[in-house]
Amino acid sequence: MDIFQVHRQVIDDYASYIRSFVSIADEELKSKVEQHLRDGHLWPEPLLAFNPSFATAGRAEHLAASGAIAAPLGDAFHEYELFEHQLRAVQLGVANKDFVVTSGTGSGKSLTYIGSILTTSFGTVQSEVSWRSSFIH
Repeated sequence: MDIFQVHRQVIDDYASYIRSFVSIADEELKSKVEQHLRDGHLWPEPLLAFNPSFATAGRAEHLAASGAIAAPLGDAFHEYELFEHQLRAVQLGVANKDFVVTSGTGSGKSLTYIGSILTTSFGTVQSEVSWRSSFIH
């Protein structure tokens, strides 16, 4: 069995399924949607990482100091050790990129979307709010 062929077939089947119920009358919009489908926007490339020990990326405040994550996120997760998969997923989310995290129980999958949401929220909040006190881990 060729796993890459299986992957391509799943993507092709899904694309066919999506196209089967998309009916757009406006030609300009239809063209844009078709281009997005051809570019694979609904099925991003998989981000695979195999490491059962969950490689660490560093403490949140150190990652914030280095610019790897937003400073307020470093405050919110102060003294929290982030794993590599968490850091990569938060960076993708903040960049408005799709991501899927599949890892074992207790690996911090929830932090990946929470970190993305909080980082986006930090950019929209105008007042001085202590995000650390509003996020209890």
